[in-house]
Amino acid sequence: MENVPVDPSGDEPHDLDSADMPPEGEPEGGPIKAWSSPGSGMYQHGMQSVQLKTVGNTHKAACLKFYGSDPVTPTHARLEITQHRKVLGGFDFAAPPELKFYLEDDEIRVLKSFLAGQFLPADGYYVRVDSKEMAAEVAKLSADNLGDVLAAISDKTHLVEAIQASGHADFLADYVTNEKKRVEIGHLETAVWDPDASESVFQRILQRNPWMFGGQYVATGQRSLVLGEQFDVPLITADGSLHLIELKKATATPIVRKVGTHWMVGGPVHEAVSQTQNYLCSLDEDRHRIKADFGIEPRRLHATVVIGHFDHETSAIPMETVYETLRIYNSHMTRITVMTYDQLVTNARNAVDILGHVAEEQRDDEDQDEYQGDDDPWAGYPGPGPDDDPEPF
Repeated sequence: MENVPVDPSGDEPHDLDSADMPPEGEPEGGPIKAWSSPGSGMYQHGMQSVQLKTVGNTHKAACLKFYGSDPVTPTHARLEITQHRKVLGGFDFAAPPELKFYLEDDEIRVLKSFLAGQFLPADGYYVRVDSKEMAAEVAKLSADNLGDVLAAISDKTHLVEAIQASGHADFLADYVTNEKKRVEIGHLETAVWDPDASESVFQRILQRNPWMFGGQYVATGQRSLVLGEQFDVPLITADGSLHLIELKKATATPIVRKVGTHWMVGGPVHEAVSQTQNYLCSLDEDRHRIKADFGIEPRRLHATVVIGHFDHETSAIPMETVYETLRIYNSHMTRITVMTYDQLVTNARNAVDILGHVAEEQRDDEDQDEYQGDDDPWAGYPGPGPDDDPEPF
């Protein structure tokens, strides 16, 4: 992999062995260094790095990385800011940094706008919103109502009353809920892109967000239902039955492979499914004790295995082939479904978008009803109203 650093001081660029680390050798005080590199994998498409200060006892750097399935138009960006402290013998850049902080996608754009001076104080006041939909709702508020809401923010005891009085409480509640869900999806995507993310990272995220698997799941259950075994994410349905989620790494490969003229799922998928089959067998055999101790029905329950990600596949397999192979495989399974993390993220995003569109349509219907009114029987009728003079013959 060729890495070409760029030195603002005008010095000749030289090669680097690690794209997101400074040039080889002991960093010394002097000009600020910057370097860049092409992508290091099928899902990582280039990075740009720069020192944030001249080197002393600490080395601070920022690295901007780009991700996605298409190298021409990456869909994700991640800005990492790190600090390494000088130790005996110099800087050890192979060791974890002393400090590490990162921003992603829209967060990077907000920071860029801030540094460009777009949020400097000026006459009047501004209400910053994160979407066109929220801006439209804020714009509907009268000056008095908006002032009441903003003033109430400093007095939490009256905040709820002010929002309710504005007539937009339902929209704001739905908006906040959906934004929290989008943040959680972002956390899941961050873990997916991290090649070092363990199964426990995914377990923590999905255990607090069972809705990502569908609206029929109302809670997460006890992880230790069978002696000697701990399930990743046991989900409870509305009728009190159990659905088991088995999580594997997003970097597991191959998800599918070609044998002769046909495609089949890869070894990691077979192993994960076999492990899940053993879990289901244990739950069936211990049904009566689980029912008595936990009040959960484990008999003949279903399970979902989440494993791999299309962008982590090392071979150039079309996305349609991966999904079709899994669909055919799942069609022959009665109690276990296999899906990838990119499918899970897509499903979760679609669910949030649908909820947002439904809430917006309901809001538009309410505004239309309020505009037409209920007292005038001629409201919305294209013909003349009761107070109009009749047309002469």
